[in-house]
Amino acid sequence: MRVNKYIQNLVLWLMLAVVSVAYTGKALHTHTDSYYDSLRNTRSAASNGMSDDCPICHFNLLLFFISQSQALLTAAVLLTVIAAVDVIYRTVERKYSLSLRAPPVLL
Repeated sequence: MRVNKYIQNLVLWLMLAVVSVAYTGKALHTHTDSYYDSLRNTRSAASNGMSDDCPICHFNLLLFFISQSQALLTAAVLLTVIAAVDVIYRTVERKYSLSLRAPPVLL
């Protein structure tokens, strides 16, 4: 059981490292001044093929895509579940013993 938990933690740290390296690379990624000047000076950059299509600049981690109707449905279901749940309070009766003697043990 302990080895399984160790492998699970290792995989989670590895996934975190991959995502953090990708975002660090995006943050430190730069272009030369001539690259940006060519984008600014071109009047119709998109039609001439000079659009900014650098995959590193446009990196974004999207785990899943959902439509607006699916998002509203999910929110409605969550609100329904949260509103329908009753909180159950559990009380424990404390039993006080005035004797300091331990209970008998069956042998």
